[in-house]
Amino acid sequence: MDGAWKEKRETEKGIKEYIQASGMGLSKKEEQDFKALVLQNEETARKVFRDSNHVGKGYILIFLNSEGKGIDIAKEEAAAWTCQMEFINSSAVEEQAFRSWLSGETDVMPERMPANKYIMGFPYRKNVELCYLSKVCTFTERLVAYGIKKGYVDMVRGPVREMLRELGAAYAHSFLAHTVQTYQLSEEDIIQMYSAVYAGPGKTKVEKEFYRSFVCTWLEQDKDGYIAAIEKISKDMRKKIFAVLKRENLYTA
Repeated sequence: MDGAWKEKRETEKGIKEYIQASGMGLSKKEEQDFKALVLQNEETARKVFRDSNHVGKGYILIFLNSEGKGIDIAKEEAAAWTCQMEFINSSAVEEQAFRSWLSGETDVMPERMPANKYIMGFPYRKNVELCYLSKVCTFTERLVAYGIKKGYVDMVRGPVREMLRELGAAYAHSFLAHTVQTYQLSEEDIIQMYSAVYAGPGKTKVEKEFYRSFVCTWLEQDKDGYIAAIEKISKDMRKKIFAVLKRENLYTA
């Protein structure tokens, strides 16, 4: 008993040390060793995750979720994330209905969704967390659906960008198709969002090709419908999209 207890304490200590060290950045080997330690000691890793306030604890979530594990702490994190969100120009009733849906407490998606106070998206590691959360719970897809409906480009782009990087284009495509179908997102909203990401700055080559494929399909199948949807976007974004389409020889007014 004493031996098992001592081993558990050493494992807990090791996980905490990795979490602290992550603040300065981990090498590829350190990440691999950290992941192996977490996967071999899931119960202890969960305990450390729940007891820690360090941002590095997100590694535990990522490692477990990447293997389809840690559903319990994933849902806890989703609930915490939902509670931390701030909104403007909305009622308490509206906010509560939205939080209940976003966190997964209910599947009833509210018709009205409150405006988010912060629309600039999330830091890199948080987007990686969102990427892997998508494998074990509905929080990421609901957040992305919310971002598409409200026009929050960074909120959508961030998690999908990490899916492309971490899990591949096929996974990202399947995720978006499932999200669009599940939450019955309008084609107009989808056209506007994907086009805004495509026309935005700082894209990776993979990102550019991913969103370009959607734009090309829309232009081939229903050019007038596509242009009509873009015409409804804000003037600045509309100009950016048309400028990119012209530069890429996809459309000229």
